[in-house]
Amino acid sequence: MARDLKDYVEVHERVEAFWNDHPDDGSIITHMEYPDEHTVRCHVRILTHGVLRATGHAEEVRGQGLVNTTSAVENCETSAVGRALAVMGYKVKRGIASREEVAAAVAAQAQAKPKGLQGPSRNGRITDKQQKLVWARARQHGLNNEQVLEVLQRVAKVDRTELVARDKLDEVLEAFATAKPPVSDATPDEEFPTDAPSAEAEALLDEVPFT
Repeated sequence: MARDLKDYVEVHERVEAFWNDHPDDGSIITHMEYPDEHTVRCHVRILTHGVLRATGHAEEVRGQGLVNTTSAVENCETSAVGRALAVMGYKVKRGIASREEVAAAVAAQAQAKPKGLQGPSRNGRITDKQQKLVWARARQHGLNNEQVLEVLQRVAKVDRTELVARDKLDEVLEAFATAKPPVSDATPDEEFPTDAPSAEAEALLDEVPFT
């Protein structure tokens, strides 16, 4: 189940709740470690009446993420304190990660998600001449725009002809050959956009795709 920030309580709220409960007998003891120039660790012990009640630990890497670019030590300490207070049961709803840790995880997941159909790099894409060949073959087989788009998405994993990878060109053309043309009263010129190649593209039908 995806975790949501609203399911977690801010660390400063947990700290405030702890001091409200233990204004005179509570202690939050932090210990920082720097094993190398990039790594920050924090170990937290929480005591009441001199008795150890909970511990929390965190590790951060300097420069990893926006917060750690300038405040890795502070972020690490906050995370460790939040975890220790969560272990004590302070306003825990689900899990024991601090809100800051969850925010970082949500951000990382968002960055990892694919952002549409991007296709290969420019050097790996088909040429302008090969794009015209794609349209010419589609017209030859009587396919409309929707069918061309379906083939591009299914075979080449892109949504525009200029994004088709060179090594996918033959597969795209073969898919055009097996696709069934739609039943329509419109002519091929009406089915395709006005800027789709026509006479020049038709001349490419007998050419071998360039690599």
